[in-house]
Amino acid sequence: MSQNHKSVVIFSGLFVFGVVYNALVGWLERRRYERGYVSFLVVVGTAATLAGAEKFVGRKAALQVAGCFVASGLPMIVGSVWRHVREREADQHLAGNQVEEILKNATQRTTKSDGVRYVPRNLARFAKQ
Repeated sequence: MSQNHKSVVIFSGLFVFGVVYNALVGWLERRRYERGYVSFLVVVGTAATLAGAEKFVGRKAALQVAGCFVASGLPMIVGSVWRHVREREADQHLAGNQVEEILKNATQRTTKSDGVRYVPRNLARFAKQ
């Protein structure tokens, strides 16, 4: 296979990968599945590009460049995951506080004038006794 033909095949393959991968990432984004995992999506795209580049520069050079990406990208991946975990914990704490406030308000509004508290059946299982 001539060098020009090899280049066209590799570039075309990477282009098709990019189109398909973009569609996959778009699908993930529409469903919000990518939240907290964007750095891993970048890793997959970078690995595909390095696999194509390896055909031009050789395995040793491609692995050296991959090592450079790992060295600079690993802190970003760890940081991204750490920030996502902290954000989810904060969201869960906030949601718990909001549920408690809703239940508190619901039970306060259901106290009758004679002082007897009435809790609707659908809230009774959540109300603190």
